[in-house]
Amino acid sequence: MNLLFENLMNSLFPVKSEAQYDTYIDKLDELMEAETLSEEEELTLEHLSILIDAYEQDNVEINTSSLKPLDLIRFKMDQMGLKQKDLTFIGSSGVISEVLNGKRQLNLKMIKTVAEHLDIPVQLLV
Repeated sequence: MNLLFENLMNSLFPVKSEAQYDTYIDKLDELMEAETLSEEEELTLEHLSILIDAYEQDNVEINTSSLKPLDLIRFKMDQMGLKQKDLTFIGSSGVISEVLNGKRQLNLKMIKTVAEHLDIPVQLLV
């Protein structure tokens, strides 16, 4: 077994507590801010990400009540590198502009299409 992998496996364990979660988050932040990473640090970063994600899936509830559909759409556009002209699945350029400027509400057909194309849960767009 690779010594690097063995060292990593002896130091990282599934997250079992909030304190351990906070420690892993701090270490992840530290690694992500580094300009260069060694091979061991890259492996550690990858494994920390997996362990943190697994813990968050089961233990962290995100409050979505304050999120507005338009904010979610803009966020996903930014994440996916999309521009207004890329949203033709919503409708014409005029309709897209009205939606993005808050002058037009999404109808049910638009909600379904936006949810599908931008991978946003439908319940967050209503």
